[in-house]
Amino acid sequence: MTTLDFIRYLLKVRSNPNSRNNQERTALHLAAHFGWTAIAGILMCAGADLTLKDTGGKTAFMAASQTKRYKVIEELNKARDAFDDVKVAVWHINTEHPEGNIKKICEKLETDGYDRALQLFDEDKRERMLTKYGKDLVLGCLIRLHQTSY
Repeated sequence: MTTLDFIRYLLKVRSNPNSRNNQERTALHLAAHFGWTAIAGILMCAGADLTLKDTGGKTAFMAASQTKRYKVIEELNKARDAFDDVKVAVWHINTEHPEGNIKKICEKLETDGYDRALQLFDEDKRERMLTKYGKDLVLGCLIRLHQTSY
């Protein structure tokens, strides 16, 4: 089993991608610091929060910037943009009750799966997001949005 397979396994059995060590660093902080682009991608697709700060006040983006990990910086920027687009798409499902949209989508995710949950989105927005970011990253953004909405 490779390291990537092991990380996927841990996340599959519901390990929290936002768990922290004694310096408040997450796995995403460490992946960013060391330039582990594939691991950072897996974590973001599992809902890793890009905004979490360690005890020094650094985000994963700052850790990647400080160590000049340009590929990771590119992936973090992509994930940030995807998260913003997903938030807007969720808001537009029903602008009268936006706080209920993420709950509705996550209920669909749990009961009917990813493809059925995405059917709630406007077709043009859905296709644009999937083409631009890929299915896994959009799902990671939905997971993160669900985690931060409670």
